[in-house]
Amino acid sequence: MTTVREAVLAGEYGRGLEQYNRLTQPKAEDLRWAGVCAAQQGRGVQARQQLEQAAQRGCHAARIDLASLHRFAGEFAQALTSLTLVQEALPLLTLLDRALWYRERAIVGHELGEGMQTVLGFFEQAWVTASDAPLAMQASVAHAYGMHLTRFGEDHRASAYLEFAAEHGHSVRRAYAIATLASCAIYQGEGSQARALLDSVRKDSTDDPVLEAVLAYHQGQLFRTEGAYEQAVSAFQRAVSLAQTELRPSTELHARLGLLALATERGDEAMARTALVRARRLVRAPRDEAFLKWREGSWRASQGDRGGLGLLEEAVSFFQDRELRREALWSRLHLAEAQERFGQGEACAASLSEAADWVAAFETPPTLVAELRLTPRVTARLESLPLGAYERLHLLKEDAQNPRQVNLKTLGGAEVLVDGQSIRLRLKRVVEVLAYLLKSGGASLAEVQRDLFPEVRPAQAKGYFHQIRLHIKERVPGLSVPFDEVRGTYAVRSEGIRLTWDIQTLTAELARPQDSLLKILERYELDFLKDADSVWATEERERLRRWVTQVALETMDGWYRTGQFEKCVSLAERLLPLDPLDEALHEFLIQATLETRGRAAAYQSYLSSAEIFRREVDEVPPRLKALGEDIRKRPFN
Repeated sequence: MTTVREAVLAGEYGRGLEQYNRLTQPKAEDLRWAGVCAAQQGRGVQARQQLEQAAQRGCHAARIDLASLHRFAGEFAQALTSLTLVQEALPLLTLLDRALWYRERAIVGHELGEGMQTVLGFFEQAWVTASDAPLAMQASVAHAYGMHLTRFGEDHRASAYLEFAAEHGHSVRRAYAIATLASCAIYQGEGSQARALLDSVRKDSTDDPVLEAVLAYHQGQLFRTEGAYEQAVSAFQRAVSLAQTELRPSTELHARLGLLALATERGDEAMARTALVRARRLVRAPRDEAFLKWREGSWRASQGDRGGLGLLEEAVSFFQDRELRREALWSRLHLAEAQERFGQGEACAASLSEAADWVAAFETPPTLVAELRLTPRVTARLESLPLGAYERLHLLKEDAQNPRQVNLKTLGGAEVLVDGQSIRLRLKRVVEVLAYLLKSGGASLAEVQRDLFPEVRPAQAKGYFHQIRLHIKERVPGLSVPFDEVRGTYAVRSEGIRLTWDIQTLTAELARPQDSLLKILERYELDFLKDADSVWATEERERLRRWVTQVALETMDGWYRTGQFEKCVSLAERLLPLDPLDEALHEFLIQATLETRGRAAAYQSYLSSAEIFRREVDEVPPRLKALGEDIRKRPFN
């Protein structure tokens, strides 16, 4: 064994290059291992040159390492070509190199979209072949095998291989194996364990920008799962920056997609478009493309673009065909959300049924909490099901793991309820501040002062706002309003609780096909923060009234055209107290009354409407007056 190769197996790449530079007559094998060391030291050009030279001088196994170099650069087709050039010579290679070939072939195949059986078959061959290779090689195979088992949702099997790699690998290998174990914990919703693992890697590892990029990405995923929006943004941005510097397009792609998911959650168009533009340029393989279609489809659907449906269908199909069960489940929830949004109720129900089947099939199902935040219509639909319903039982099972339910009530009164019980709040405007921050997705102190406390001296408004932040943290454990130093904003953060807001629930319910609109509106008072007198609350109150009225008018138009006149009467009577000067509502009420109860009742309805307008604005609108005159002249039925 050459001294350079010994250094590689020990993970001491700097020492390997020093050993190589001391050789007076390096062989092709030495050149190959020096190229591996250079690659691990971030010297990509030097690594490629040395590996090409080694291959040309007869070291066939150098092409395996060239394949790895191509893969790190996102050049998966070139990586497969490099491996194919070695395939015929496999029987002539050492056990170590054969194990390396099978390992690399499995990884590249996975990136190119090969199915679970093919990929894991190559890994199994690598593992069997490595059984007689040096322990460091076994650890290398075990790490890659475990990492891909978790990608296929086989977390229990994965943990055994990853723990082997952490125990027997060199320090760098151990750090990456533990980071992968942390990602498994994140997928399982075990945040405390994940955080402890990530902290242990940072504590024990030396300065490694590539590893730091991976850790930042996992940290972003952990924060996203916990609902820590600002911290997640910061972590993903750090991962992007490091990955760009170290030329790791795959890590950058997934960090960008993490930012896109956060932008979708908050409706942040600028962040979403920035993430998308860059992510599209980073796609290198079918698997990358499927992840992009999933997140882009979810974003576009959330913005009312029906093109998102097609992208989500393609992503689900890819993940399902390749048995990437975790991503198939998550993307299926997003497809169900889009189907619900665009009025495809039956398709949504079928998607949720299939998603519940997948959850039931998992030995340990992945957490759904982060994706359910992006699918409010799905969540509302599931919550409307009976407690024992199959889909609710499997897809909302995290309610049992995190039983604390915190609900922000802003329709009618202003309350914070924990597990259905109202919390006594000493400060009057706590609920208004929470609603404002949830609506805006985060705001600076200046924006809070401008929108909520415009008539209060800035210093006094600042002090009151910080008192409210402290009061929220004291009265509702798990709920806080931290400051993000990077963005300079305050935002609502929830940890270990399930936070809902009645405005979001109402919005999700009204986005469905509206046969049940009357029942929905019966459950809500439609007066937003009725005792709040800030300009912001007043504007939001009016916006909500106009939006609900518009939804109702569109619904009544469909009912009227299909002869459902009684429904029109009931809905118009329900909404007129909310918006008594909406001419269209009055017209629907009068016309539907004419159809159901005849001329006399319709004319009496007109007289009542006319009296409201005379009392409020001193005149009856011309269209309404013409309708009344037309009814008055009609013969009795």
